[in-house]
Amino acid sequence: MGAEGKDDERQTDKRVSWLENRMQVAMKLKPGDLRKLTEQEDNSQAIKEFFDTADTRALFVIQKTGMTVITTDSNLPNDYKKKVFYFMKLAEGGKTQKVDLGNINKTIIFGDLYVRPLDTLDQYSRSVFLPLLKIDKNIEQIPEVAQPALMENVHTYLAHVLVTNGLCGGRTLLPLPPISFPDKVDEPTRDKDLLYQLESVVVAWTAQIKSAMQQSPESMLVEGHPGPKEELEFWRNKRDNLLSLEEQLHASKVLKVIVMLSKAGSSYHKPFSELIAELRKSAEEARENYRFLEPLKETFFDIADAQDTESFENLISQGIFKKLFHYVYILWTHSKHYNTPTRLVILIREVCNDLISSAKANVNIEDLFQCEPDEAVKRLSGTLTVCSHFKTWYFHYKSKAGREAVDGTEEVKPRSWKFQNTTLFSRLDAFLERCHDLLDVLETAMLFNRLEKVEIGGTQGAELSQNIVQIYKEFLAVYQEFHSPEEGGYDLLNVEEPRFDHDFSAFRAHVRKMEMRLGSMLSQSMEDAQALYNAFKLVDTYEGFLDRSVIHQEWQKRQLDVLKAYQNDLLSVQECFHTFKDDTMSKLTVYNRMPQTSSQLIFAKGLFERISEPYQRITELSKPVMQSELAIETLNLQRQLSNNLKAYIHACADKWAGQVGATSSEKLKLNLLNKDETSGQVKVNFDPELVKMLREINYLEIMNASETQEDQTFVIPPQALTLYKMRDQFRMQILKLDMIVSTFNTLMGNMLDVEKPLLTAELQQFDEELQR
Repeated sequence: MGAEGKDDERQTDKRVSWLENRMQVAMKLKPGDLRKLTEQEDNSQAIKEFFDTADTRALFVIQKTGMTVITTDSNLPNDYKKKVFYFMKLAEGGKTQKVDLGNINKTIIFGDLYVRPLDTLDQYSRSVFLPLLKIDKNIEQIPEVAQPALMENVHTYLAHVLVTNGLCGGRTLLPLPPISFPDKVDEPTRDKDLLYQLESVVVAWTAQIKSAMQQSPESMLVEGHPGPKEELEFWRNKRDNLLSLEEQLHASKVLKVIVMLSKAGSSYHKPFSELIAELRKSAEEARENYRFLEPLKETFFDIADAQDTESFENLISQGIFKKLFHYVYILWTHSKHYNTPTRLVILIREVCNDLISSAKANVNIEDLFQCEPDEAVKRLSGTLTVCSHFKTWYFHYKSKAGREAVDGTEEVKPRSWKFQNTTLFSRLDAFLERCHDLLDVLETAMLFNRLEKVEIGGTQGAELSQNIVQIYKEFLAVYQEFHSPEEGGYDLLNVEEPRFDHDFSAFRAHVRKMEMRLGSMLSQSMEDAQALYNAFKLVDTYEGFLDRSVIHQEWQKRQLDVLKAYQNDLLSVQECFHTFKDDTMSKLTVYNRMPQTSSQLIFAKGLFERISEPYQRITELSKPVMQSELAIETLNLQRQLSNNLKAYIHACADKWAGQVGATSSEKLKLNLLNKDETSGQVKVNFDPELVKMLREINYLEIMNASETQEDQTFVIPPQALTLYKMRDQFRMQILKLDMIVSTFNTLMGNMLDVEKPLLTAELQQFDEELQR
């Protein structure tokens, strides 16, 4: 076993040596560097996998800047600067097999891969294969009859390789005919075959030149959704390509072909000369278009790179759209070639494409339905604002172009922008409509989220509350299915996605059914509401839902009932007011411990608030209801009753203010204590009218403090207000006087007749003090 293991190891080393020998020749590596390369762990593992695993068909040695990598991964990087050396297993019978020393030479092929393989193929074909083919001993092996056809096919192949290689690099390369060009062209050629060959080449050149001239940005819109950066790059490439064609046409050999056709009187000479003139004009157009678009490069990048919320919103704050359309207006008025409707329409459509791309990144549809609905609504609203701002600046400069077309001078009189809006903004409008649809979904979600904590009162409240919770759970399921379907999701912001319309319609249909159920529950709840206050509280419970058409219809059906209830309430208030307005409040036990004026004012203000609070809600009822005879009658009653209550309140307040004048500070000059001559009892002589006045002011101050409208407060006479501010002092004095009175009366009541002579002097002094 040990000997066999060593043999296997030796065999493996020989296979690696076989690889190293070929790598050293192809890649010009030193033996020591090559051995270190193959002995590195990752590289050694890749080599072992290539040899011992039948399914691993290829091994690549990649030269990068500063390093070399050996790998079996066929996904080659795009950043390698030098060639790639490959080893490839040949399949035998459709299958590959392990590699050993016995089959390694037959099983593995190897070679170079270059960054531009067509360049390599062109060079090898012209520098290696063609010279080898022209060697006499090689060409003699082919029958003489077949040699012209062979050489023609070879030169056709070389021409195709040259043209294809040029197109891959964005260049149109003109293949030269395989002839020997004379130093000078003095006389017309008599060789018909040569003339035919030259004319065939000119026909091929004509097709290539026309194809290069006819290239336009419209083709990019057919293939996808390019941005203005791609158009800028297009005009740069077209400019360089057409200038390159001009250089090729001025090369000596090409000029000789043209001269030979001219001297031979070929019918192809004149059209080709005219084509060269057209090429010159087309090159000038491409040069000017690129020159005018290049200053917008930074603006194009600002729009395309606005991939986060801050930079996207900065498109407005930094005036990017204004700058864009201002320069587009300048381009329209000063450019000789780009001021055509087609050019401008394509440019704006391309800007719309980049704006849509940045808007999608800002919305971030993958995260939109995972965050809070209000945050998602904010994102979509911001996106709609920015896109609308873009269109606003377009219409601003469109209007300016229209005014200048009318008012401009003859020297500078630009044409107006007579473009169809649908031609310019068809894709952007479709995107904005999609955003509005998603915004509607999210706002609906925010609305239905309120149902989670809704509680309805009344006799049927528990059952209705449970039904609302069930509707909320059903909505969550429908909402989840809309933005994350089980059958596989898609980009909801992709306007080309046809499934969205079906899913959005299904979502709205489900929501409509739920709204119908909520409307039915609203109707049942309104029947159960006994008081007007409860009815409006119930309406507040459905806040937001009343704007939905289905529920709004149910609410409209109940508005006449609400209006009738308000009218009945007004009649009740009117009856109560007329019954008790002239009463002294003795019949209203709630007010019998209050001063008369305060009780009257509180009574009237309570009635006024009772009819005023629902009034604002009543005026918000639908227009048909408010135009009905019942509404007109109710509002007239409300105005009449309000005026009566206000007049009553002002009359009571004015009457009290007039009476306060009689209760003045003169009352305070009376004796503090009075003595009953019959019983000899002493009592406090604080005027009851003054006490009553202070109590009235106390209640009026409380009412004024709770009044939010300054014009509804009660005016207290300054003299009375001054006395009210001394109320604490009066209270302390009365308490002290009460204590004196109580002590004196108790003393006199308990004093014996034999004790009175002992206190005669003190009692006489006390009586004298009372008389002062």
